[in-house]
Parts: sequence; structure tokens; C-alpha cells
Amino acid sequence: MLDINLAIEQLKYVAEVWVISHRNDCKEVLFLLEKDQDSIKVKTFDIYPDSNNEFGFDWNDLTNAKPTTDKPKKYLYEPNTSILKAGGQDVLAKKLGINKLHPFSNFYTSSFLVEDFPGKKFEIKQEFKPFDKTLAKRRFNVISRNFPNKANEIEQKLKLKPAKDDYLIATKLQDGNYTFIVCKLLAGPE
Repeated sequence: MLDINLAIEQLKYVAEVWVISHRNDCKEVLFLLEKDQDSIKVKTFDIYPDSNNEFGFDWNDLTNAKPTTDKPKKYLYEPNTSILKAGGQDVLAKKLGINKLHPFSNFYTSSFLVEDFPGKKFEIKQEFKPFDKTLAKRRFNVISRNFPNKANEIEQKLKLKPAKDDYLIATKLQDGNYTFIVCKLLAGPE
């Protein structure tokens, strides 16, 4: 895994960084080098057969991007892998006016739907304490971020089966407590 910050320091003269994903799978990180540059522009791309998600920001914006945290609202968001690889998720959140669930989480929330969010969008259905027995033997795709157990461990412990659009998100909240959030994946790029 390439550390973009380290690459910028070592390469010198970096004018632009391009982070390219195909179907939310990071494939390439490219650097445009120019001797006389004022700032570094970062461009992220997530390419699909019928659409593309693009997001750009200035590298210096990363130092000022400190989104507020909040409890889960009606919608939950996970930025695409290009944005996460570039480290631009907090810049994106600040621009869109959405809040982070926890300072070290890459899940965001809002009471309004951001239609063109570049990543996964979920509608929150219900919140549970971790490993609530009512979740056992149900159908969920599991995502675990900033949580002590990995997704496959959660699946095994609760004996879960895969689902199409139903997700169980395991994460930490702003108050330091862990939670399971059951949500429905909203239509995204194809």
C-alpha cells in the first residue's frame, strides 16, 4: 500500500495526485510532477461502466478538514476507496455538511440524503447493541470499521447469511460506545 503523503515528500515537484478506482477497488495512484507548482491538487476517480464518481480537493485542505461528530441520523455514508486512499473523506464531509460517527471512523451521517455522494449510501433502519440476539441467523452483509471484531467474526458469531441490500454496520460512536447499525443500501453506481 502506497503512502501518498510519503510519496509526495520523496518525489518533490508534485503538482497533482490522481487516485483511480474501478468499481470501488483502488487500482492506481498517479503523480503529475511540475517544477513550479503553488499547491497540490488531488483528484479521485471511481469508474463504472455507465458512470464515474469524481472528487477533487487541494492537499492543504486536509489540515483544516475536521468534521463534527454526531450520533446516527437517518442516512449513513461510506466514501469510495479512492477518496479514502487519498485521505479526502473529511474534506468531502465538510463540503457536504455531513457529520462523522466517530473521529477515527470513516462513516458519516445526516438527516438529509446526499443523492450524489461518491460512495455507499445507506438508509438507517435500526440501531442495536453489539451482538444483540435478535440479529442472529438473519441475512446481512457486514461492514466492520473502528470495531474490535472483523466482519467475518461477526458473521460467524451471529450465524449470518449474505443479503442483497441489507447491511449490518459495526462501528464506534462519538461517545465511545460500540454499535451495530442495520441499514438498507441505496442505489448506487453500476
